[in-house]
Amino acid sequence: MTYTKRELSVELAALLAAMPGAVDYVKVSSWAYSAYVSNNDLEPEVSKLLVALGAMDLGPEFEFSELELRQIAGGNQE
Repeated sequence: MTYTKRELSVELAALLAAMPGAVDYVKVSSWAYSAYVSNNDLEPEVSKLLVALGAMDLGPEFEFSELELRQIAGGNQE
């Protein structure tokens, strides 16, 4: 079954909801990498997004803002 933007949004929203304070970028990055490698059939846009999210632990220049992450979690990817 194809891993869709909707599934990504729902899972990311749940992950962010479990973070009481600031976004834990390492945790989000780890989740994204895990989602990327554990799903064989990804929508092309989802694949690119998971790779970008997975790179966030490489440094602040790769981090999405909290607002951007919440927009993705809300299904509002541009």
